[in-house]
Amino acid sequence: MSPASLLTALLTFVAWAVLAPLSGLLNNYTPVTQTDSVLLTSGLIFGLLVAVRPVKHTVVLVTSVLAAITFNLLDGERVLLSLGLGFSEVAAAGLGALVARAFRYNGRFPAHDDAGDDSKGGALGNGSSGQDASTPMDLQLHPFGRPGRAFAGLVLGALVTAIVGASLAMALWSRLLPEATHLAREWRSWTFSSFVSIMLLAPVVISFAGFRVKRSGGMGMAQFTAGMLSFVLFLLVGALVFSEGVADRFGETLGPTLTYLPVPFLVITAILWKERGATLATLFGGLAVIAWTTSGAGPFPELESFPGESVLEVQFYVAVMAVLVGAVSALGSTAEHALVHAQAWRTRYRQLLDSSRIVVASFDPATGAAQWGEGASELLHANPATLLTVQDLVACASPSEQPALLAAWAAVTGGENTSVPWTAALDWPDGSRSQMTARLSAVRGVNGELEEIAAVLRFEDLNAA
Repeated sequence: MSPASLLTALLTFVAWAVLAPLSGLLNNYTPVTQTDSVLLTSGLIFGLLVAVRPVKHTVVLVTSVLAAITFNLLDGERVLLSLGLGFSEVAAAGLGALVARAFRYNGRFPAHDDAGDDSKGGALGNGSSGQDASTPMDLQLHPFGRPGRAFAGLVLGALVTAIVGASLAMALWSRLLPEATHLAREWRSWTFSSFVSIMLLAPVVISFAGFRVKRSGGMGMAQFTAGMLSFVLFLLVGALVFSEGVADRFGETLGPTLTYLPVPFLVITAILWKERGATLATLFGGLAVIAWTTSGAGPFPELESFPGESVLEVQFYVAVMAVLVGAVSALGSTAEHALVHAQAWRTRYRQLLDSSRIVVASFDPATGAAQWGEGASELLHANPATLLTVQDLVACASPSEQPALLAAWAAVTGGENTSVPWTAALDWPDGSRSQMTARLSAVRGVNGELEEIAAVLRFEDLNAA
C-alpha cells in the first residue's frame, strides 16, 4: 500500500472517530428510536467515494467497514449485529455514491481519474484540481461535469443510500435484535437521518477534496465579510426562532411559520461564499438547528403531537434547507462556468482575429451606422469613433473605387444579393495605406426582414508609394 493510501485510511478513520461521537452528542433528548437524529458517518463515506479517485475506493471502503464495526462494538452492539451494520452502511453509501458519480461525470469518468497517480490531489484529492493546456476545455471549466447535473446526482444518490441503508438495517434488526422494535418507525428515522447527513456533510467532503491554497484568485475581503455577516445573521435569527418558549413568545400559530425566516440569510451566504463556503455554512447551520431542536428548544418540540415528531420535522426542515442552498449554489456555479467558458472562447476568437488581421463589423442597412468589433482601432489605423458609417469607410478609398463599393453596398441592402465581396485600397487619416478584402452579408430576422449587414474585413498594410 502506498504512503498516500495509508494516509487516506488514517484520515478516514480519524474522521470516523470524530463524526461517530458527534452524531451521538446531537441526540441530547429522550430518544424515541434507536437511530440517531443524524448519521454523519454515512455522509462521510458517501462524500469520500464520490470525491476520491477509484484507485482509492478500496481503501475508503475497507477503512469505513472496520471503523463502523469498531464504533458499533464500542457503542455496545452485539458482534454479529455490528458486523452486519458495518457492511450494510458502507454498501448503501457505496451504491448511492455510484449513482452520484454517474451523474457527476455524465456517465463518462475522466481518463486521468483512474490514473492512480497519488501525487495528484493528495491523500483525499480527486486529481482534478490542476489545469493545464492538455486538459480538455470542459474538464478545465468544471472537472465534475455540469453543476446542476452533479447536484441532481447527489440528491438522487443520497435518497438511494438512505432507503437502501434503512432497509438493510431493518432486515438485520428484525433477525438479530431479541427485543421488540418498531421497524417502520426505525426505517423512517434511519432514512431521514441518513439523507440529511449526506446532504449536509457529503458536499463539504466533495468540494474540499483536492483543495489547494492559492495566493490569488479567491474571494475578496469585502465579499468574505459580507458572507460572514449574512451567516452571523442566520445564526442570530435561528437562535431566536429556535429558542425555548418560542410558541409563547410569538404564538402557536405564528411561531412555526418563523422557522424559515433564517433561511434567506443562509442562501445569501451561499451566493457570496460560492460552492465551498456554501457547503460549510450549510453544514454548521444545519447541525445548529438540529442541536437546538433535539435539546427541546424551538417550535417543533413545543408543538409535538406524537413522540419523535419534532425530530422528523427538524430533519425535513434541514433537508429542505440543504437542498435549497445546494440548488442555489449549483445554479451559481453553472452561471460562473458558463461565463468562464464564454470568456475563454471570446479570448480565442479575439486572438484568431488579431493574428489574421481581421475585423468584424455590422452596419445598419438603412443608415449605414457602423458597429466595430474588438481590435478594430489597431487595424483600421483610425479611431473607430471617426468611422461612424459605411460611407465614412468608403470615403477612405480612392475616388475611382468608391462607386463599386457603394454599388455592392446597394446590392446587399436592396436585396439583389445576400452576400457580395468588397475590395479596395484605403488611405487612412494617419497617412498609411491598407488593402481591404471584405465580404458583406445580409442578416435577416425570423420575419424575413433585413436587420443588419454583417461584414468580415481583412486588412493588409501596403508599403508607401
